[in-house]
Amino acid sequence: VDVSGVLAYATPTWGGQLGVGLQRDAPLGARPGGERLGWSADWRLRWPVAGVAVAELGGTLQSWQDQQLYSPGLIDQQRLQRVLSTRVAVVWPVNAQGEWVLEARHVRNNENVDLFAYDALSLRLGYQWRFGQRKR
Repeated sequence: VDVSGVLAYATPTWGGQLGVGLQRDAPLGARPGGERLGWSADWRLRWPVAGVAVAELGGTLQSWQDQQLYSPGLIDQQRLQRVLSTRVAVVWPVNAQGEWVLEARHVRNNENVDLFAYDALSLRLGYQWRFGQRKR
């Protein structure tokens, strides 16, 4: 279950968005840690940089808390996970259906169980194609 709200604003040249949410993840079967409760917040900005190219900047923070011990006898803790993801990108539209995207993303998964914690940085160059027509 995810209950969230979004506040967005856009002009012909730039746009921004803020979102917050509450989550409940109830497993259908046995899962280490059992049910998880959490919350999330995200933000995004988009503005023109040169010609048709636009820059995007954003971030997401998500937190999950297990309701039971993760693995009694092996990992005697309730997992507390906090994931912070930040993204910066430049987008070059090619036509109404496609665009090139150069993106750098940083993800930091802070956990109270060190086994699951990580810090990752990625760089991606990709082409995105959309079905249908969109207005420019």
